[in-house]
Amino acid sequence: MNIFAKFAFAFLLSFGITMLVAQPIKDADKKAEALIKQKKFAEAIPFLNEMIKVEPKNNKWHFEKGNCAFRTSDMEGAKADYAKSIELNPKFAPAYIQTGNVLVKQKKYDEAVGFFKKGSVQETVPAKKAQYSMMIVDAYLQKNDLPNAKVNLAALQKSAPDNVRVLYYEGEIKMKEKNWTGAKETYMKIVSNANFPKMKPIVQAQYYYSLGLACLEMKDEHNARTYWRKANIGKYKNMIGNRKPEWVVEFAEPESANPDGAVATPTTTTTEPASGFESPEETPAQEAPTGAADWGF
Repeated sequence: MNIFAKFAFAFLLSFGITMLVAQPIKDADKKAEALIKQKKFAEAIPFLNEMIKVEPKNNKWHFEKGNCAFRTSDMEGAKADYAKSIELNPKFAPAYIQTGNVLVKQKKYDEAVGFFKKGSVQETVPAKKAQYSMMIVDAYLQKNDLPNAKVNLAALQKSAPDNVRVLYYEGEIKMKEKNWTGAKETYMKIVSNANFPKMKPIVQAQYYYSLGLACLEMKDEHNARTYWRKANIGKYKNMIGNRKPEWVVEFAEPESANPDGAVATPTTTTTEPASGFESPEETPAQEAPTGAADWGF
């Protein structure tokens, strides 16, 4: 066999092996993707395991498996998968961010902040860096560490003071400080924003809920009712009922209209992996950007 023939044989053999390896990956990937779209996360994990067996050094498969574990409340499993993803690709920012999300769920806020910061270092997209900064603020708020929350929000306030997420966390800090009037004024800036009607009803509901709560703390039940009618979907419906049980009969009628006049349908809310927020619902990217900086949320 001459050199050319040997080379051709080796190439064909290599190509054949590659095709044999690629097909199982392609099939398993399609099946996993379909199951994930159907929110059948536990059922998707075996297919992700198949992909890991074939390509053990592909950090993507470990990350996706971690996301499925996250969505099935297997936080330790998720952390292990994210750690493997980071080991295989230390520059992969989403794995750091999702580890931070797990730690927030476990109420390990300082550790979560550390991972959010590591993810931000690896991130090159300014909008995502800003989003990660918001996650840090959110973690400190959940910890009731207002000084650190305010410090981390300050830079964002300077660059985009009218961004809805910046305003939201500004309002949340004021609520924790019991500055009800200041919080109401801040939330009003959000719902008065020209882009607000473009948001999904479940996203709007979060802001209307906070606005209604500020009014309630100010003993302004009339406006609290007005805004909570607009927040009366998804988990916020239960939250309203828990705040003022005597209002349940009023809110038990067909879902109230959202601000643009469409009837809102009750929504089952979930936190998408890698979103970094438990609020707003869905992901921050689904909000309309405002202010000088277009951060995609």
